[in-house]
Amino acid sequence: MKATYPNFFIVGAAKSGTTSLYHYLNQHPEVYMSPMKEPNWFSRVHAPGRISSVASEAEYLGLFEGRGGEPVAGEASPSYLWDEKAPWRIKEAVPEAKIIAILRHPVERALSDYAQTVRWEGETLPLLEALKQGYYAQPKTYGVTRLYVDLGFYSEQVRRYLEAFERTRVRIFLYEDLERDPRALLRSVLEFLDIDPEYAGSVETGVQYNKYSIPKGGPLGLMTEKVLRSRTFRSPRFRALRARLIPDAKLRFRIRQSLRFKEGAKPEMDPESRRFLMDLYREDIRELQGLIGRDLEHWLQPEHRKG
Repeated sequence: MKATYPNFFIVGAAKSGTTSLYHYLNQHPEVYMSPMKEPNWFSRVHAPGRISSVASEAEYLGLFEGRGGEPVAGEASPSYLWDEKAPWRIKEAVPEAKIIAILRHPVERALSDYAQTVRWEGETLPLLEALKQGYYAQPKTYGVTRLYVDLGFYSEQVRRYLEAFERTRVRIFLYEDLERDPRALLRSVLEFLDIDPEYAGSVETGVQYNKYSIPKGGPLGLMTEKVLRSRTFRSPRFRALRARLIPDAKLRFRIRQSLRFKEGAKPEMDPESRRFLMDLYREDIRELQGLIGRDLEHWLQPEHRKG
């Protein structure tokens, strides 16, 4: 089949379960997912060494050359939710596209984002200082400046997609739904995509993707990480080769994780940082619940915690 644009997009939010949803959908026989999870084409992200992204339309379309008879094809780039122009670029390229987003409590999302940056990039600032430095930094660029706080202002991000596309083509889920019953959420996604929802019962949802861990470090660990994150290793050709050598996707994932990471203590949210974030997010949460038609009052409770 000639390479064409995908017809659905998982646009975010970052650190809200998009990786899990990507892998769940990738198990469905009627779905073709981009072999590069985050091509970031429609947000034009360019952060070499920090985020993998395609550099041209031809390279982007090349990600879908392997599509066979699957009725739907998609990709997952969380940068699309934050980027102001991404909705309109997607709309221009794929007018009938379907848009999927998963939103996580913005305070917990910020903590997870910070923890990932500690893990991947050696963030050394204490949490509150890192939050404030990122929030007041100018200019802001996805993948370059710290957007711990900014990525959690969902109302304007969601509104852009509701303006660009018909409401029937945009579906918003909550991270807590994914945690509570991933198969039920997946079933809703499959119904939204107009493909067999019964397959949700056959999808392996027991693997925890993006589980917190820390790099192994040392010369061997650094060399391994450099190889695994290289453009060559992530290319469609090498992905296809790995799939032939190790057909079990879950096994490939576990091997890759074991080469890169070891268990470690995850940073925790201190009361002062939580207050700082909630003071910023409170009105945005109230506005968001009207936009998506979900009761988010529990997000506003001071005792709110993950789960």
